[in-house]
Amino acid sequence: MLMRPTVFVIGAGASYEAGFPVGYTLAKNISELFNSNLITNQPGLMAVEEISQTIHAYAIQERIRKGVIQTNAVNTDDFRLYREAARILKVGIHLSNSIDDFLHLHSDNSELQALGKLSIAYAIQNAEKRSYLRTDFGGRWLPDNFLQMASTFYTKMFKLITRGVLKRQISDIFRNCTIISFNYDRSLEFFFLHALMALYNINENEASEIMKTLAIFHPYGTVGKLPFMANNGETASYYGNILMGDPLIQVSKDIATYTEKIRDVETVERLRSAVSRCERLMFLGFGFHEQNLSLLKPATMATEREIYATAYGIPSTNLPTIRDLLSKFLPQNASWPENRKGINLSNEHTCADIFEAFYFPLGRS
Repeated sequence: MLMRPTVFVIGAGASYEAGFPVGYTLAKNISELFNSNLITNQPGLMAVEEISQTIHAYAIQERIRKGVIQTNAVNTDDFRLYREAARILKVGIHLSNSIDDFLHLHSDNSELQALGKLSIAYAIQNAEKRSYLRTDFGGRWLPDNFLQMASTFYTKMFKLITRGVLKRQISDIFRNCTIISFNYDRSLEFFFLHALMALYNINENEASEIMKTLAIFHPYGTVGKLPFMANNGETASYYGNILMGDPLIQVSKDIATYTEKIRDVETVERLRSAVSRCERLMFLGFGFHEQNLSLLKPATMATEREIYATAYGIPSTNLPTIRDLLSKFLPQNASWPENRKGINLSNEHTCADIFEAFYFPLGRS
C-alpha cells in the first residue's frame, strides 16, 4: 500500500506501452479515416462509413439546435462545410505534431473542431480494441492479457500500489493514490479492475466497488465511461466497443484538447488539491506541455515532496529545461540543495523501467 500521498500523472507515452498510438501516429491514424477523394474534390464518402454517418447525424443536430430545421434533413451547403473540414484535416494534419496541435491552429473553424473530436473518439476506441488489453466479442477480458502486460508500467504501478496489502485491507488500497490521466482511453481503469479480481480472487462487482474509491481524473475527457464507473446520465461503453451515431457524438462533446480551457472547474480544483498535498509526484510518459503543467499547478504546495519523471527518448539537452519546469512543483521554502535532489528525472528509463530503477525509494514509508 502507498504509505505516502502519491499522485501519478499519466501522459500518452505511458499508454504507448499497451499498444496505443501517440502524437504523430495518432494524427496519421485519424488522417487515414478520411478518403483520398477529398484531396481532389472527387465525389464519394468522405470517410469510413461510421464517421460519414455520424457526421451526417451531427450536422442535422446542429441545424435543429440552431432552430434552422425541425426534421431529419441536412442542408447541402452545411454538409459541404464538413466535407471541406475533412479535406483540410486530410491534407494538413501530417504537418502538425499531433491532432491537438492541428485543431488548435483551426480553433475558429467549428466544423473542423467537431469533426476532429469525432475522429479522436473513433480512433481511440479503435486503439482500445487493438491494444494489448484484448477482449472477446462480448467485451470480456482475456486471461493471457496479464502476460502481454507483464513488462508494462500498468503491472509495475499496480504492484507498487498493492505491495503488502492483505485481502482484508483492499477496501483502503487506493487511500493514498491519485491518478491524473491526460489520455482519452480507459486502459488503466480496465487493467486495474481485472488485476484486482485476479490478485485477490474477487468478483467483478467487488472489484468495481473498490475501483470507485480510486481518485482518477481525466481533465480532457474520455471516450465514455466504463460501465462500472458511469454515473446516471453518463455515456457508458465497454472497453474496445466502437460507438457510432448519437453515442459517438455525445462522447466527442466531452473531449477537450490540451489548448482548450477546461470547463469543469471543480475537477481542476480537486486535482490541484491532490498535487498540493502529495508527498510523491510521478510523471509517466508526460510531454511537459506548459499548458498541462499550469493545469496541474496549485497556488501553493502544502508539503515537501519527491518528484519522479520519465523523459524517455528526449535529448539530454532538454533536461535542464524540464527540471526547471518540475521545480515549480516543489514548495517555495523547499530545503532541497541547488541541484534539486528531490527531482528524479530520467531520459533513459521507460515508464515501466522507472519503477524498477527507484524500487526502494518508491517503496519506503
